Amino acid sequence: MNIYNQPNLPPFLFLNEHITISGSRLSMPLSQELYEWIYDVHWKHDPNLPASIQLETMTQLAAIFIFKSKNPKHVYVREYTKCIFYKKIAIKNDCMVSADNIKNNRGLYSFDSKIFSSSDHTIFSRSSFVLINPTELVSKPE
Repeated sequence: MNIYNQPNLPPFLFLNEHITISGSRLSMPLSQELYEWIYDVHWKHDPNLPASIQLETMTQLAAIFIFKSKNPKHVYVREYTKCIFYKKIAIKNDCMVSADNIKNNRGLYSFDSKIFSSSDHTIFSRSSFVLINPTELVSKPE
């Protein structure tokens, strides 16, 4: 899969070529090397992945669902809800990211996403959010 169909570029591209799509579920291993520059500057003596970058990673993965099926130029965030951060993600953590598309309606795509341990499935963080595909967006009838 060509992950570059979406507009983010390194170092702000947090996807890798190991994305799996099964129906409405996307998953990929978290590539720690993509975050090395962050670990060097975020809490230097206790490096961890910032919550904002975790949300961005989940969002980028979910957006692939729309980019792959609808091929828009851009996808935008409408809202985040239920963002929960259970424990920090450190350099040594072996993690997976998943995003489940739970609803599509008039260009609005709802997702549940999480970052979890590859070995024991402990959840590090989770979020629910809505992405907008502007090429499909239809106004509500009045």
